[in-house]
Order: sequence, then C-alpha cells, then structure tokens
Amino acid sequence: MEDRTYYVNTKEDLKLCMKSLPYFILKFTATWCTPCKRIQPVFNELFNTLPPEYAYVVVDIDTGKSIANMFRIKSVPTFIHMAKGQGEELIVGSNEDQLKRFFINVRKTYDSQK
Repeated sequence: MEDRTYYVNTKEDLKLCMKSLPYFILKFTATWCTPCKRIQPVFNELFNTLPPEYAYVVVDIDTGKSIANMFRIKSVPTFIHMAKGQGEELIVGSNEDQLKRFFINVRKTYDSQK
C-alpha cells in the first residue's frame, strides 16, 4: 500500500493527484486523532482489496488546512472516494461497518466505470 500512498498539503499537490490518479481514496486525518488511528488497520485491509489503479491520498487537516477548508471538513476521519476527478461518496467517522459499506460502494462504482 505504501507505494500507492500520497501525502498532500497544498491545493496544487491535490490538483496533481486529481489529474494523474484516476481513482483514489482521499482521507482527511490529524496526528492527534485517536479514531483515525483506531480505524487505520481496518482501512488498510479494505484498501488492499481494491484494484491496483487505486491510490490513497492523505491530508492532515493541520498542515493541509486549505484543502480541508476547500472540502469543508468538519470532523476526522473523513473519507472521500474520488473517481475520474469527481467525489463519488463520503463518510465521516471511524465506524467499521460504515467503512466496509463505503468500500463495497467504491468497488461498485469502479466496476460500473470500467
């Protein structure tokens, strides 16, 4: 997963990801966020089931404030499925069942766009 992980802090970095990565999961997090840390192993497991075209783009809301503001992020963790430059689905929080449903929908969207 590490080779498919990108850390962005500026809108310019995010724009580059949007141009070069057709499919990615955008995660808003913070170093101090306990729920973010708790759900990360589940996220990793689910992410690894996605096709290799998927990337994982991480925004720390403290260092990437402009991006967090652009997306109007109010809570972390927030996950957004980005497909071909469009936000397809968004979830907020660290509920494991909700995250599993999110990944099921990510896969459905991907399969419908192939």
